Amino acid sequence: TIDFQENTHKKAEGSKVKKKKKPSIFKNPLTDVLLKRDFHLFLREPAQIIHFSVLFFLILVFVSSLPGLSMMASKRVVLFTFVFLAVYIFNIFFIITISLRYVFPLVSMEGNVIWKIKSAPIDTGKLLNRRLATPLLVIMLLSQFMSIFIVGRFSGHLIIPMSVVSFASTFFLAMMSFGMGGLFIDLKEKNPVRLSSSQGASISFLFSMIYLVILIIFLFIPLSDFFTGYLRHRIYETAAVYKISGVILILSLIGGYLFYRIGVRSLEKDV
Repeated sequence: TIDFQENTHKKAEGSKVKKKKKPSIFKNPLTDVLLKRDFHLFLREPAQIIHFSVLFFLILVFVSSLPGLSMMASKRVVLFTFVFLAVYIFNIFFIITISLRYVFPLVSMEGNVIWKIKSAPIDTGKLLNRRLATPLLVIMLLSQFMSIFIVGRFSGHLIIPMSVVSFASTFFLAMMSFGMGGLFIDLKEKNPVRLSSSQGASISFLFSMIYLVILIIFLFIPLSDFFTGYLRHRIYETAAVYKISGVILILSLIGGYLFYRIGVRSLEKDV
């Protein structure tokens, strides 16, 4: 009987040793769990992988055509400015597409689990921020990479101010998609494709287009003045471009935060 108890005790200790947790790169276990869950959910849905692959393919096709476009428009200032803005706006439109596809459905994809979160002793705001952090970071990195590559094909002097514009645009569009997703929450729908095609997503897309038009209006004159001197080998100033990028940054941060608060307040009231 004693041997049996000793063997049982040893097996229990051995099983405890074997069940040691694997080390994580994240100090916070909640962040680690959320990232792993999002990653596995992404891989389990073929539609999401297909959509992302198509977008990535379009990026490659678009980037490969940049040298020809810049050479074709290099002789005329106004045409060059239009081509630059058209090419750069593709980057912003890409951000809009990804934000609507992957950020807008974030809250609704929680489903009935959100009721457990609300009743649990967990700060809902912090949890939502961690859910938002991963897609925001990925979109931000993609946007900056595309901005640097695109702008560098036209003029290296514009890389820094246009990177600021890309950062501002990504923040605003992602926060707007997140806020509108919280405002038009649908816990019954589990398909992210349908959620990103809903009425709330359509309204969010409309606001994104308005933002895009305002962005073009703000950038056209400073960029046109810059390219006038740059293409004619005269003295050119980047000060105006830096100033307008600063204005866009401030307005985008304020607008993005307001949309974020609208979404959070709607969740606090309705859920």
